Amino acid sequence: MVSLGFLQLKTDGHDEYIHKVAIASASKHFSVYRFSPFDYDVKRNRVNGLKFDCKTNEWRNECFPLPKYIYDRTAFSHHPIDYKRLIHFRISKIEEQTTFLNSNLPCKWYVYQKLKDSTLIKPFLPHTEIVTFHTLKLFLNQYKKVVLKPNIGSGGNGIYVIENKKHFYSIRNGEMTQEYIIDKSINDLYNYVKDHILSKTYLIQPFLSIQKNDYPFDLRIVVQKKATNCWDIIGKGYRKGKKKSLLSNLHAGGEVCVNMKLPRKTRKYIDPVVENIIPHIPQLLEDRNNRFFELGIDLGIDIYGDIWLLEVNSKPGYKTVLEFTDNKDDHIFSGLKNMINHIETSSLS
Repeated sequence: MVSLGFLQLKTDGHDEYIHKVAIASASKHFSVYRFSPFDYDVKRNRVNGLKFDCKTNEWRNECFPLPKYIYDRTAFSHHPIDYKRLIHFRISKIEEQTTFLNSNLPCKWYVYQKLKDSTLIKPFLPHTEIVTFHTLKLFLNQYKKVVLKPNIGSGGNGIYVIENKKHFYSIRNGEMTQEYIIDKSINDLYNYVKDHILSKTYLIQPFLSIQKNDYPFDLRIVVQKKATNCWDIIGKGYRKGKKKSLLSNLHAGGEVCVNMKLPRKTRKYIDPVVENIIPHIPQLLEDRNNRFFELGIDLGIDIYGDIWLLEVNSKPGYKTVLEFTDNKDDHIFSGLKNMINHIETSSLS
């Protein structure tokens, strides 16, 4: 029997995605587990976690050996640095003993560097640089309005908008609820940014007008690996943020928008882009040290109808995709089982 473990920071709550994957997998002679990095006893090489009972469709406490395959669903980019180091250490000890099915995307700059050399993908990438005095000055002179994003992190946290106005610079947070004014001095602006924002590496991009009736929106697409270098789009759906905000992701208060109405011209344009461009992205991001099972890819459509690749997430949420599948979601939850079967079969040949 093949064993599959889900690694999470917390296992006490219900996770619909993991629960349904367990139902799809356990019925096919898989043992499925959930545990946190702190549940693993390095000295005994045992885990005190949860095992899925396929007879009752419930999780029960159990002590078990490390599963053969691990799908890492931990997310801790917003935790204090010492806690993140501890988690990294605990996960590294687990990685030494078993096979991880997915890696973490190192950072947004890694994604940009990997994708920008592709003539297929580059037209959809916003111009991106690391924030320095030079790039801040250059972007504000060229684009007038820019976005600052933390190089590491997700969920829309830590995003700022800076606008080059006639007599001053305006700095707003991603929710557009707070504004700070800097007199027309690029030196003063950079000093403020350096002192209040740049405690970690930030990226700078042109501001993209991705709103519909003052509501930000984007298209979330989830892809899963079916075999080596073979990726399928398993679902997609639109998300809408708060009015006049910059953020449309669900963690920032956005919501799934099933009835998103777009111009016919835009709809006809975006479908070929999704079908022809998206499956190439994971192939470009994978290398010897970074292997993925699934990715969440977010696209934005600006007021001119141009499509932009906004973000790639190596541990995508499924709420948006599931609300767009009309309960035809077996292909989503059987993906891990099928991928492991492919690995097992390939190892025997």
